Amino acid sequence: ATQHFYFRDYDGGGGIHNRFTFDFINSNFTTGTATFSGNVTANNFVTTSDRELKDNIVPIKEGLETLKKFVSYEYELEGRKDAGFIAQEVQEVLPYAVQEKSDGYLGMNNKPVLAHLHKAILELDQRLTDIENKIG
Repeated sequence: ATQHFYFRDYDGGGGIHNRFTFDFINSNFTTGTATFSGNVTANNFVTTSDRELKDNIVPIKEGLETLKKFVSYEYELEGRKDAGFIAQEVQEVLPYAVQEKSDGYLGMNNKPVLAHLHKAILELDQRLTDIENKIG
Protein backbone atom coordinates (compact mmCIF):
# COMPACT_ATOMS: atom_id res chain seq x y z
CA ALA A 1 0.00 0.00 0.00
CA THR A 2 1.17 3.51 -0.74
CA GLN A 3 1.28 6.03 2.09
CA HIS A 4 1.35 9.74 1.24
CA PHE A 5 3.07 12.35 3.41
CA TYR A 6 2.96 16.07 2.66
CA PHE A 7 4.92 19.08 3.89
CA ARG A 8 2.71 22.07 3.22
CA ASP A 9 3.01 25.83 3.29
CA TYR A 10 0.17 28.12 4.25
CA ASP A 11 0.22 31.44 2.41
CA GLY A 12 -1.59 33.38 5.13
CA GLY A 13 -4.61 33.96 2.91
CA GLY A 14 -6.10 30.51 3.35
CA GLY A 15 -4.15 28.92 0.51
CA ILE A 16 -2.28 25.66 0.99
CA HIS A 17 0.71 24.76 -1.14
CA ASN A 18 2.40 21.36 -1.17
CA ARG A 19 6.10 21.97 -0.77
CA PHE A 20 7.10 18.29 -0.66
CA THR A 21 5.16 15.10 -1.26
CA PHE A 22 6.53 11.72 -0.22
CA ASP A 23 4.96 8.52 -1.47
CA PHE A 24 6.10 5.51 0.55
CA ILE A 25 5.43 2.44 -1.56
CA ASN A 26 5.21 -0.94 0.21
CA SER A 27 7.06 0.62 3.14
CA ASN A 28 7.40 -1.02 6.51
CA PHE A 29 8.40 1.49 9.15
CA THR A 30 8.46 -1.24 11.80
CA THR A 31 11.49 -2.82 10.11
CA GLY A 32 12.91 0.49 8.92
CA THR A 33 12.25 -0.20 5.24
CA ALA A 34 11.00 2.48 2.86
CA THR A 35 10.79 2.46 -0.93
CA PHE A 36 10.68 5.75 -2.82
CA SER A 37 9.77 6.35 -6.42
CA GLY A 38 11.53 9.13 -8.30
CA ASN A 39 14.64 10.99 -7.13
CA VAL A 40 15.71 11.33 -3.52
CA THR A 41 17.88 14.35 -2.81
CA ALA A 42 19.58 15.26 0.43
CA ASN A 43 22.61 17.20 1.61
CA ASN A 44 24.12 13.99 2.94
CA PHE A 45 23.36 10.31 3.36
CA VAL A 46 24.82 8.77 6.48
CA THR A 47 24.96 5.00 6.79
CA THR A 48 25.70 2.95 9.87
CA SER A 49 29.29 1.73 9.87
CA ASP A 50 30.30 1.18 13.50
CA ARG A 51 32.67 -1.75 14.09
CA GLU A 52 30.57 -2.82 17.10
CA LEU A 53 27.63 -3.60 14.81
CA LYS A 54 29.59 -5.82 12.41
CA ASP A 55 30.55 -9.49 12.59
CA ASN A 56 33.10 -11.57 10.66
CA ILE A 57 35.16 -8.56 9.53
CA VAL A 58 37.80 -9.53 6.96
CA PRO A 59 39.87 -7.31 4.64
CA ILE A 60 38.99 -7.37 0.95
CA LYS A 61 41.59 -9.49 -0.85
CA GLU A 62 41.10 -8.52 -4.49
CA GLY A 63 39.81 -5.10 -5.42
CA LEU A 64 41.00 -4.61 -8.98
CA GLU A 65 40.44 -8.19 -10.15
CA THR A 66 36.90 -8.10 -8.74
CA LEU A 67 36.06 -4.81 -10.48
CA LYS A 68 37.40 -6.05 -13.81
CA LYS A 69 34.70 -8.75 -13.84
CA PHE A 70 31.87 -6.32 -14.57
CA VAL A 71 31.44 -3.25 -16.76
CA SER A 72 30.45 0.34 -15.98
CA TYR A 73 27.97 1.88 -18.41
CA GLU A 74 26.40 5.13 -19.51
CA TYR A 75 22.72 4.77 -20.35
CA GLU A 76 19.34 6.45 -20.27
CA LEU A 77 16.94 5.80 -17.43
CA GLU A 78 13.47 7.32 -17.60
CA GLY A 79 14.66 9.62 -20.39
CA ARG A 80 17.67 10.98 -18.47
CA LYS A 81 21.36 10.29 -19.02
CA ASP A 82 22.88 8.25 -16.18
CA ALA A 83 25.83 5.98 -15.44
CA GLY A 84 26.29 2.90 -13.34
CA PHE A 85 26.22 -0.87 -13.45
CA ILE A 86 23.97 -3.71 -14.55
CA ALA A 87 22.79 -5.50 -11.41
CA GLN A 88 22.85 -8.93 -13.07
CA GLU A 89 26.55 -8.51 -13.90
CA VAL A 90 27.45 -7.30 -10.42
CA GLN A 91 25.41 -10.13 -8.89
CA GLU A 92 27.71 -12.69 -10.54
CA VAL A 93 30.73 -11.19 -8.75
CA LEU A 94 29.34 -9.54 -5.59
CA PRO A 95 26.04 -11.33 -4.93
CA TYR A 96 25.53 -9.59 -1.57
CA ALA A 97 25.45 -6.23 -3.38
CA VAL A 98 22.26 -7.13 -5.29
CA GLN A 99 18.77 -7.91 -4.10
CA GLU A 100 15.39 -8.42 -5.69
CA LYS A 101 12.99 -5.58 -4.94
CA SER A 102 9.27 -5.98 -4.23
CA ASP A 103 8.49 -5.11 -7.89
CA GLY A 104 10.63 -8.03 -9.10
CA TYR A 105 13.45 -5.87 -10.48
CA LEU A 106 16.97 -6.06 -9.10
CA GLY A 107 18.35 -3.28 -6.91
CA MET A 108 21.94 -2.63 -5.91
CA ASN A 109 23.79 -1.49 -2.83
CA ASN A 110 26.75 0.53 -4.14
CA LYS A 111 28.78 0.28 -0.90
CA PRO A 112 30.40 -3.09 -1.81
CA VAL A 113 31.51 -1.62 -5.15
CA LEU A 114 32.88 1.45 -3.35
CA ALA A 115 34.81 -0.76 -0.90
CA HIS A 116 36.34 -2.72 -3.79
CA LEU A 117 37.22 0.56 -5.55
CA HIS A 118 39.09 1.62 -2.42
CA LYS A 119 41.01 -1.66 -2.38
CA ALA A 120 41.77 -1.36 -6.11
CA ILE A 121 43.22 2.14 -5.60
CA LEU A 122 45.45 0.83 -2.81
CA GLU A 123 46.60 -2.03 -5.06
CA LEU A 124 47.40 0.37 -7.91
CA ASP A 125 49.22 2.68 -5.51
CA GLN A 126 51.37 -0.24 -4.37
CA ARG A 127 52.14 -1.17 -7.99
CA LEU A 128 53.17 2.40 -8.72
CA THR A 129 55.38 2.52 -5.62
CA ASP A 130 57.02 -0.77 -6.64
CA ILE A 131 57.74 0.59 -10.15
CA GLU A 132 59.12 3.87 -8.76
CA ASN A 133 61.40 1.93 -6.41
CA LYS A 134 62.72 -0.19 -9.32
CA ILE A 135 63.55 2.80 -11.54
CA GLY A 136 64.45 5.23 -8.78
